[in-house]
Amino acid sequence: MKRFLCVICFCLMLPLPALADVITLQASGAVDFVSQTALDPLKGKTMSYTISYSVPAVPDVLTLDQVQAYYNHSLLSFSATLDGQSLISSSGIPVITVQNDSGPSFYDDFEAYGYFTGLNLSFTGIAQTFTSATVYFILRDTSQAVFSDTSLPTSFDLAKFNLPFLSVTLQPGIGSSATRVDATITSFHTVTPTPAPEPATMLLLGLGLMGLAGVRRFKG
Repeated sequence: MKRFLCVICFCLMLPLPALADVITLQASGAVDFVSQTALDPLKGKTMSYTISYSVPAVPDVLTLDQVQAYYNHSLLSFSATLDGQSLISSSGIPVITVQNDSGPSFYDDFEAYGYFTGLNLSFTGIAQTFTSATVYFILRDTSQAVFSDTSLPTSFDLAKFNLPFLSVTLQPGIGSSATRVDATITSFHTVTPTPAPEPATMLLLGLGLMGLAGVRRFKG
């Protein structure tokens, strides 16, 4: 018993790891572009996206030229709606990418995107029903002046991005032609970061509780 208590005390004396921050971005805008006239009834309708991710984070994939990083496990939640209908289903695995200075179009780019199936989207005035959607949350600066590396940002100034927009590509079925709907972001804010305990922190807390329980049982 004494040995067990010593181990617990040693663990509790270790410095606690830094808490991860959860960054939440909320953005919305009115549809101002549709790729087909059949989607004209969607013009002016609201698109609204919310994403949450944790920092700091190590990229899951970093391109060889180190100008684009993919964060597959840092995105905690992703919601997207068009005219009040959800564009998200459980079928997709959304991803965040950060691009710094390069790429085919030479820009700084923050993106969260995902492909989702199993939907049943129907909109007033549009004959088609859409069963899949590829959603994009994009903050882009074509002057390459925002990012200095490919780390996940912890703060944003929308004024620094000259092309911030929300986009969705809709399909009525697998293999069918896709149609695109865009909305320039006109409302944007970052929710104050909230600390989230990392697994190591929770482990230490659990060991501490186990130690207290052991002490009470020993005394009893």
